[in-house]
Amino acid sequence: MNKNIIGDKGTFALDFDTLYAAPYLPDGEQTLTLHRTGWCKSWSALMHNRRIFDGELCEFARDNRVLIGDICLFELVGIERLAIMVHIIRSEQYCVALSADGGLMTT
Repeated sequence: MNKNIIGDKGTFALDFDTLYAAPYLPDGEQTLTLHRTGWCKSWSALMHNRRIFDGELCEFARDNRVLIGDICLFELVGIERLAIMVHIIRSEQYCVALSADGGLMTT
């Protein structure tokens, strides 16, 4: 996650790339339910044209201690009632460094 998603002074928003999300996430206003493995709690977020706005997204980020640099993977688990399982990879779980030729390598 980056500062634009995690929020600066309490503003949160998340855009799904149109090319990636168009086949799975409809246009218009929808309610999207976010889930985490092992949690009984779920978070409902308002989504408009593949953008999730603050409110529950803010609560989701706080409840899950999502920090700048964390990677969130979104797995669609419900289509009729939009539901996404969110997998979080913490920044301390990976390290990315630039190789000598400018490419990315995982260490």
